[in-house]
Amino acid sequence: MMKISFGNLLFFLAVMGHIQLFLSVPGVECSESSASGQHEYSKKFNLAENYSALLEKNLESSDSRDLSQKKHFWRAFIETSVCLGLFQIRYKKTHTTWVEGVHKYKATWKDQSEKFSSWKNFNYDANCFDLNWQHSLAGSAYYNFSRTNNLSVLESLLMSWASSSYWEFVVEYRSDVSINDHIFTPLGGLPVGEAWFQLGKFFADRTDTLSQILSYLNPILKMNRIFNRRNAKSLSPESIPGWHAFNIDLGVRSIRTQKGHFDQTAPYAGLHTEIMSLSEYGNQGKENNFIKEPLYSEIQFNLTGIGRTFEEMDLFTRVVWFGLFKQNINSLNRGYSFYLGGGSAFSMLKKKPGMTNLPCSYKGRNPAELKLDEPRDFTDKLSAVHIIGPVFDWKRYAKELNIRLVQDMYVDFGIVHSFAFNNYSSLYDYSSVKTPLLVNGYYYGWGITLSSRLDISWQDASFQSDLRYQSYGSIDGKDRFQHLVTDDFHLTDSRFLVRFSIGYRIPGLPLSLKASYESIHRRGRIKDIEEKDWETKGFIGISLLY
Repeated sequence: MMKISFGNLLFFLAVMGHIQLFLSVPGVECSESSASGQHEYSKKFNLAENYSALLEKNLESSDSRDLSQKKHFWRAFIETSVCLGLFQIRYKKTHTTWVEGVHKYKATWKDQSEKFSSWKNFNYDANCFDLNWQHSLAGSAYYNFSRTNNLSVLESLLMSWASSSYWEFVVEYRSDVSINDHIFTPLGGLPVGEAWFQLGKFFADRTDTLSQILSYLNPILKMNRIFNRRNAKSLSPESIPGWHAFNIDLGVRSIRTQKGHFDQTAPYAGLHTEIMSLSEYGNQGKENNFIKEPLYSEIQFNLTGIGRTFEEMDLFTRVVWFGLFKQNINSLNRGYSFYLGGGSAFSMLKKKPGMTNLPCSYKGRNPAELKLDEPRDFTDKLSAVHIIGPVFDWKRYAKELNIRLVQDMYVDFGIVHSFAFNNYSSLYDYSSVKTPLLVNGYYYGWGITLSSRLDISWQDASFQSDLRYQSYGSIDGKDRFQHLVTDDFHLTDSRFLVRFSIGYRIPGLPLSLKASYESIHRRGRIKDIEEKDWETKGFIGISLLY
């Protein structure tokens, strides 16, 4: 059974909480068209009039409101410091049970000078998979302490990086500096944090009771909005996103592999949110602008099985930070919208742990405790920071037919499960391999992700297809126990995903019948050992649309 901290559990429960969402926003009307079973909203064409009315309503609820956003740097600093302080108190009590608890330096000028004087003291740790990928969640919290206090994206990223640096250099002064933590915390927390910020802001910017309740999905943003009410001039006007799509999938999912490693059917729940921040998106008229702020955000969270029936979990967030936006839609609602921009993303996939998986409290690489006379039984997992890459999003409007094409490419830093290692461990001595591979079955690597998505909707029917290819190669050297790694071979892995889904929206209801099929080709190589397998997933159920 997987382990998730209480804070992370609250995060996921909060995101899943919008299953009750049904918005009624002034100036917005429901469109009968849908893409991939998602309920689309398009604004009425008198946008300026509706925006003025909405702003006037807000002004009535607050005697004075300055339209400029005031930056609360010191409040962001204090909130971040309190958070770090609480984490530090917990760390002081429990650090001896972590891999970082291996003490190498003392709090002396000599030891600390030695720590920072050489690049060899910067390396990759061997913590458990859960602990390492969840650094992105910590980074998203640091990011939101600044972002919700009206700091810019860059300023919020710098605050997250400074928080990570404080932790690595000050709190964990006894240990070597963890390179992977320095990447996952600020750069992984960036797309997670901004998508979380946009989701909370979507609800907090609305005045109806239900939206205000749902704004607690981002409690950091809600807290700072409450603080701002004491100083009305620091509040900003409500924004009106150009388009959004929220859906919850509930049903049954089957997972099978060609070699029979898995053959399970379990309950399934999935969440997908998309928010287009541009108010002009989907409206009649022409647009040709270069946008210098986040214009699109997305969150996906899928869970197959609960408790003892748990099979897998995956999380994906994506943000487009800037881009060229063009649009041409005539009075008959025929035309196109597209943007070409720069984005980043974060992804995590975790299968049900195998028999070999060790608890996160394990540290070191003791042969007796690891039972190296037995082959490994690690299960698939992957977490990647998709650092930066181009994103192209094109949509065609033709009365009741809508077509959308999304393509993106990223440079990745990942925590990658070695698909060939289980087989390799049954044939060769593996006692001197990379520590993360030996203890947890993963390695750190650089890679690339290419993906393409096609949505087609006509009246109440929808179709969606996804293609995604990921390839990784290991980072050799820089192990925290490099002096014990005498067989530091190179590893490669790849994943190729193909997914199709169809949906039919029940007329008059925010509900769709949905079915999907997914195929994943997995390949891994170590020396002369190559492991391949096909995995298929089928889903049937309903989709709640908002």
